[in-house]
Amino acid sequence: MFTNVLRDSVNLCCSTQYEIKIDSFDVATRVLLLSHNSIEVIPANFSIMVNLTRLTLVNNFIQVIPDSFSLLVNLQGLFLAMNYISDLPTNFSRLANLKTLTLSENCFRHIPDVLYELAQDCEIDMKVNPFTQEAIKNKRADRNIKCSIGFRSIKLD
Repeated sequence: MFTNVLRDSVNLCCSTQYEIKIDSFDVATRVLLLSHNSIEVIPANFSIMVNLTRLTLVNNFIQVIPDSFSLLVNLQGLFLAMNYISDLPTNFSRLANLKTLTLSENCFRHIPDVLYELAQDCEIDMKVNPFTQEAIKNKRADRNIKCSIGFRSIKLD
């Protein structure tokens, strides 16, 4: 559990936290770095962090992005690489200020339609996902979504 954190920018990378306790953060926080923490769930009440402009949750165990995530309308950079995400909520396009979205090395087998609804200037990186050949072939030409067929090796102990 995180202790009370009251700062504009919070870096808790590699802090071995397993869950996010939203009441531990100041809602005025603008940058939140939570990579390499074995986080599995983003709580629905995470949406109270409306002032976030950058959120980094790289290399965790996240599988689902909650619908309430769309309320983080000030997000400009969202980094979700190296998780286990396979789809996005249909209201994800409400993140109208998003300029950078990293979804590389997840479990996407197709490109979610909602990505085509994001602002045209949003850079989307979906490299190294287990896309089907058909998903790559059917990628719409009106959007530059960086993607490649691949997979991440998973070490099983």
